[in-house]
Amino acid sequence: MKTIITLIALTFSMTILAQTENVWIGGTIGHESDWNTARNWSEGFVPDEDSYVIINLHNSGHNSQPVITGDAVAASVKVYSGAQLTIANTAQLVINGEEVYSEGISLYGGQLVNEGALYIQHVESQESVLDLSKYSGNGLVVLDNAELNNTMTGATMASNTK
Repeated sequence: MKTIITLIALTFSMTILAQTENVWIGGTIGHESDWNTARNWSEGFVPDEDSYVIINLHNSGHNSQPVITGDAVAASVKVYSGAQLTIANTAQLVINGEEVYSEGISLYGGQLVNEGALYIQHVESQESVLDLSKYSGNGLVVLDNAELNNTMTGATMASNTK
């Protein structure tokens, strides 16, 4: 019994250690706002499914804000006052808390411009996700099995048929 408890504790601690806080710094010459440029991140790599993403307004003396133009993933995303995350119309962001603790996407005075697709799965808190007034753009928001089509004027909700 003691061995089983030890193995569970070890597995849990390894999962926690695998989670990384990756802060947007941006500003890489020629790729100032590119989410998929590793040098634009504090950890030196593009966020992955274990990354807790933080986006602030001021980054190393410039104001470059991230734009996702392809596929992107994260465990959670926090956008702080004055900062902005943009999902281009050809892009998608998947926030998945299945393997790690996740609060999804939180906007602390920041803004999300979604022209593409935002998929939020297995998150602990859906409070910020449900307040679509904080979002702008005409992109798709899929929350687990519910599909939210957000626009500047509101949202409609339907079953996810994908």
